[in-house]
Amino acid sequence: DLNDKPVTGIAPHAFMKNTGIVSLTAQDPLTVIGDYAFFECTSLQQVILPASLITLGEAAFSGAESLSEINLDDTLITAIKPYAFANTSLTKAVLPSTCTSIDDYAFLNCTELETVVIPNKYVKIGDNAFLGCNQITIMCSEMSKASDYAEANGIPYDYTEFLYPYTKGDADGDDRITIMDATRIQRILTRLSIEDVENASIRGDIDGDGLKIFDATAIQRFLVGMGNPYDVKTMIYR
Repeated sequence: DLNDKPVTGIAPHAFMKNTGIVSLTAQDPLTVIGDYAFFECTSLQQVILPASLITLGEAAFSGAESLSEINLDDTLITAIKPYAFANTSLTKAVLPSTCTSIDDYAFLNCTELETVVIPNKYVKIGDNAFLGCNQITIMCSEMSKASDYAEANGIPYDYTEFLYPYTKGDADGDDRITIMDATRIQRILTRLSIEDVENASIRGDIDGDGLKIFDATAIQRFLVGMGNPYDVKTMIYR
């Protein structure tokens, strides 16, 4: 908070070329980090982002050459915009299930990047999203756009199933499918809750295309034993 007022956004260019910043811990209700906000913050080593974050701007962390890992898993980010993490020292990046696009040059020249985890099956990846990332392995779902992209571009890939040993639809992490899971999904989607306890957005995403009201509806239909066109048979312990 700034003077006891909640911070909901970081303006474009706000900390550009500020070499004194070593770590960033952003808190709810932050929803936006603007374009070039931390561009060439060369001493920035650690970044913790809140579950409320929806928009990460173009080149937001580009040139933050000391940044070695980013976990966006708990956020609601929908796109990794151009040059967002270009020319950093990232070795691992974990994207949220809400992410539907990785734009051109998003990870340009991340020469140490070894692993990118892409949970969303339908994410669109720009042709040069990983240009210069010569050590990368993409972790993705089977028969996903990410695996197709990896195949087409000669990038090693593996499937994420072993990374997430959970019950699909179990949004609250209690290893059961109950009405509370549907309720948690609805609260997250309507912003009544910004909690993402134990990665609720990934756990609750039944079909791998990001958390949507469809997932809550599928759980409700599953619980009352109705015929289900939403492939709830995937809600099994893996």
